[in-house]
Amino acid sequence: MAAAQTTITEVVAPFVATLGPDDPFVSVREVPADRIRATVSDDADLGLGAGPADDPTLAWRPLTDVPLRAYVAPTHRWATHGRRSITIAELVTEHLLLTREHPARAVLDQAVSQADLTYAHVTESSNALMSEALAVGDFGVGITTDLPRFGGCPLLIDTVERTTLSLQLHVCWTPQHYAAGALTAHPRPGAQRAGRYGRAPPPPPEHAWHLPHHP
Repeated sequence: MAAAQTTITEVVAPFVATLGPDDPFVSVREVPADRIRATVSDDADLGLGAGPADDPTLAWRPLTDVPLRAYVAPTHRWATHGRRSITIAELVTEHLLLTREHPARAVLDQAVSQADLTYAHVTESSNALMSEALAVGDFGVGITTDLPRFGGCPLLIDTVERTTLSLQLHVCWTPQHYAAGALTAHPRPGAQRAGRYGRAPPPPPEHAWHLPHHP
């Protein structure tokens, strides 16, 4: 399985921890988010990643919607006022801590553009966990899809359409894969964990994908 670091940490590894010796052995390759499709096309059985399912050479199944979270320090005014969400217009006035080449960045950029707004101040990081950590240290507002760590306060982001800003997590594989039939029949490995990570309610339990042995 090819996946980015955040997806491995928040979805894949917790799912693998629920497996037993009779389940398939899961091998995971950490790749940058923008390399998941190419890795699946080359030699990975599965890809798990965020963003649009717009590569016609791969088969795609949605897993869950993952909300973007704006992290602030416990002393930030949004936290002390008990805020649970903020608007795009409020967000862009802050010093934002954004992660380069992360799918969440593209989602946020598009939402800001659609709202005809611009960023006031942006500092970029190469790691989403660092963006969250810096936010907890009150260096700015960290935008990531990661679950809470370090005692930070997460807020959801409301768009101008009054929806929660989120990106969609997909599973993908090559249609020519020897186990394509099994993959199509069981398209949501770890979906219960992903539901907690994202917004989708947990589906009926699907403990693992039982792939046929390679001929």
